[in-house]
Amino acid sequence: MLGETLNATLVAGTVLARQPVDTVSQAQARSSARSDLDRVDGLVQGLPVGTVVDARRGAIKLTTAKGRGRGRQAGRFSGAMFKVEQIKRGKNRGLTTLRLAEDLSRQRCNIGHARRSSAGRPLADVATHRRALLRRLRGRARGRFRTRGRYSSAIVRGTRWTIEDRCEGTLVSVQEGKVAVRDLRRRRTILVRARQKYLARAPGY
Repeated sequence: MLGETLNATLVAGTVLARQPVDTVSQAQARSSARSDLDRVDGLVQGLPVGTVVDARRGAIKLTTAKGRGRGRQAGRFSGAMFKVEQIKRGKNRGLTTLRLAEDLSRQRCNIGHARRSSAGRPLADVATHRRALLRRLRGRARGRFRTRGRYSSAIVRGTRWTIEDRCEGTLVSVQEGKVAVRDLRRRRTILVRARQKYLARAPGY
């Protein structure tokens, strides 16, 4: 149902899912690490919008309504933990967003440390630090899908693409088709085509 439920089908590996919790049980959910994640086996119908999917060790197919009686849309996703959202009304009705949800609070991206190159730190090490991968989501979809990282979002146009959060920013790489990338810091949209990339830079990089 548009903006309310979605279907999920296990494609490969191990995929876990956690349904939204109400305000009464939020504290309990935060303290329960992975115990509140259920394994996805086969086809699961009627998952509520807001479900968090852990596809870091597997791949999953998600199917959502397009809206306005236009049937359904589907995409295959893997490599990350993400929250599934969908717009129910307005001009973007039916747009399904996969928001990267892995906790980055323990990741170290020290800008000053990354800039040091002449004080005994090789340039290669600096470059490695800047490109340090924090989380990565791979997608292949047709329909109205968007993936959102820390510094940019990507709306697909029937395509195969990857979005990565790194120390230096959010990188979108397109393998097939086209992706409209919204740079959240620069407030501009860039059309990225097959075999192209776009990096939305983090502050200080």
